Amino acid sequence: MILWMSAELMADVGESYQICSNAIETKFNELISEENLLPHIDQWAFIAMILNEKGPDYKEVVRRSNKGREFEFRLKISHADFKNGSDAQRIELVIESLLRAVDLMVKFKVSSEDREKLKELLHKTKSELLGV
Repeated sequence: MILWMSAELMADVGESYQICSNAIETKFNELISEENLLPHIDQWAFIAMILNEKGPDYKEVVRRSNKGREFEFRLKISHADFKNGSDAQRIELVIESLLRAVDLMVKFKVSSEDREKLKELLHKTKSELLGV
């Protein structure tokens, strides 16, 4: 399984999100490649919605593809928090949203062991990116 990240966002946070998501996606995919985790899933698509009050009011989405080999999560992140945050805070906001996506994987009958392993990999991603 690989993590693929994109976003529905306001232009004023586009560059910051691109930098943040590229770092998270690269590090997480490096870490998960060493694991045999969820072999029946090809891709975990994560689309952050970082929209201010003037932006469209999209609903969050949690779904599995028709063929069942892809998870898709479209989850909201606070525009103000993301825009005003430091690089480290932005990484934390996105990781928190990814952790929420993992919790929502219970809907797809992902085992608690696999969810815990994904959470560990996300925490390790955060730790390695932030040097903590």
